[in-house]
Amino acid sequence: DPSKMRQALLNLLANAVKYNQEEGEIEVTLNKIGAEIVWSVRDAGPGMESSALKHIFERFYQVDKARTRTGRKGTGLGLPITQAIVEAHGGTISVESEVGKGTIFQVKLPA
Repeated sequence: DPSKMRQALLNLLANAVKYNQEEGEIEVTLNKIGAEIVWSVRDAGPGMESSALKHIFERFYQVDKARTRTGRKGTGLGLPITQAIVEAHGGTISVESEVGKGTIFQVKLPA
């Protein structure tokens, strides 16, 4: 469903904008690797502790709003919704983050 996949991508982009540094880069990549389509969204934000990564796909979980550039707080539903969309399409979503270096979300879908 293209509209659902668009929603998943927009959720990841919104998070990247929200948590990115002032004038920091956001990188979006799309590749076909074997039998998979792989896309990723990387920001140059503050990154997250491993303790936060364990909960990042839980409904209503939010990283401290002080880590956002704007101080805006979300609902804590964007990433769980994104995960549900990706998994409903037979894919997986993963996250890697390093404090002070940023975060990357990667989505793998069957081609």
